[in-house]
Amino acid sequence: MCPLPVTLPELNMQCTVTDDCRTITCSMIAEGEKAILSLKIRDSAQPMSADISLKVPSRGFDWSHTFTNGEKIQLPEIPLKIKQLASAEVYLMMKMYKMDKDIAFKLDVYLTPPASSNGMTIALVKGKVPPPEKKYSGKCHRFASWFKRQPTGVKVTIILSTVFVISMLLVGVVYCCKKRRRDAKTVKVMPPSYHQATSIQSKVPLEPLVNEE
Repeated sequence: MCPLPVTLPELNMQCTVTDDCRTITCSMIAEGEKAILSLKIRDSAQPMSADISLKVPSRGFDWSHTFTNGEKIQLPEIPLKIKQLASAEVYLMMKMYKMDKDIAFKLDVYLTPPASSNGMTIALVKGKVPPPEKKYSGKCHRFASWFKRQPTGVKVTIILSTVFVISMLLVGVVYCCKKRRRDAKTVKVMPPSYHQATSIQSKVPLEPLVNEE
C-alpha cells in the first residue's frame, strides 16, 4: 500500500497514487476552476529528478517541467483569479533526499512580494516513496498489477480455482503412475507355438517296409 502525500490543508486537494508509488496526481478547485497537479518521482535516475505538471483544463493551461533536486522554477501566469497570487511571482522548488530506505520529497511554493512582505515558502505537497519492489517483466508484471486491483472476493475465487486445478493435476498424475505399476506386475501367458499345437508324435514303433515280389 502506497502512502498518500501530505498536502496544504487550505487547498483541500484530493490525491491518488499509482501502484508503484511514484506517480501522484492531485486535484483541487480554485475559484470555481479545477486544477490538476501531477508529480512523477524518478528516484532511479542520477541525480534524482521529478516530472511535475500543472493543468487547468477549462482554461487550456498546461505547464510541465522536469525538476532536479533543489531546482527552483518560476511558474508562468496561472489563469486563475486567486487573490493571494494576483500580483506575486510564483516559484516551485522540488526537494528529494534519502531517508532510511525511502525517498522523501517536498514540493514548495515560493511567493515573492507584494503577496508577502518578505517572501513566503509554503509546502504544497510532501511525502515518502518506498524502495522499488522486485520488478517482473511482460505478462507476469501485468497480471500482478491486475491482481492487486481486484476486490477481495475476486482474489479468493482466483486462488481457490488455482488450488483446485493443481489438485486435480496431482490426482491425475498419481492415478497414471499407479496404473503403470499394475500393468508392469501382470504376467502375460504366451499361447503355444504353432508347432506345439499341430504336431502329433506317435508312440508306436515304425516297422520296416516289405518289398513286394
